[in-house]
Amino acid sequence: MDIARKTFIIIILLVSSLGLCAQLTIVECLNMKDTLVKAYQEGEFMANDTLVDLKNGYYSESSEDKLVRHATIFNNSDGTKILAISVCIWDFVCFNYESNFYLISNEDNSLIVVENENILPHINISDFVVGTSIEEILKKYLPELRGVYLDSKATMDDLLSELYDIKYILPRKGVSIKATLSVCDYIPLNEISIDDQDWKVLERDFLTLKLPYDKRSGKFRLK
Repeated sequence: MDIARKTFIIIILLVSSLGLCAQLTIVECLNMKDTLVKAYQEGEFMANDTLVDLKNGYYSESSEDKLVRHATIFNNSDGTKILAISVCIWDFVCFNYESNFYLISNEDNSLIVVENENILPHINISDFVVGTSIEEILKKYLPELRGVYLDSKATMDDLLSELYDIKYILPRKGVSIKATLSVCDYIPLNEISIDDQDWKVLERDFLTLKLPYDKRSGKFRLK
């Protein structure tokens, strides 16, 4: 077990001791579910800074300005809690965030996986680029990419899914997560050349959506 993972477990135990979450549930959450906090892979960003906010039940690991891992707890009106954990995953092509949610019972310390579609609103990558200049820029390159890098019948949505992935930024304070995009810069340069100025727009000109948590329904909603 790497140092970062040991630190993560220790911190969550400290958080649970303050009453933010039952201790046994947190132990089961981190020890029995290996996918929650994965070991670093070769070439992956490794954290060099750790933030622990015991009062707010928030934990994060970062590398310079990049969040590598973070977790927080949301309280429900019925006394149960939602543990949210987001981890930066390297798939040997791109860095993407994998977010998982777990319902923690207030009775028997049981932990239940909550599927993303049952707690997050339905959002498409296209929702983040509506009204931005990204659409116009990609329209220029889509014909060149069809039949080469993409399928010959590829749509704008297909191209968007190649370039972007939705990531969720968990709050240190408050009850709203932020949904935004992470960018994968892998489009073979021998297949197509993207103008530097166009690429700067593709990297920055998308929207960030605020998703407040409703403690009565136990779901995030699109504000």
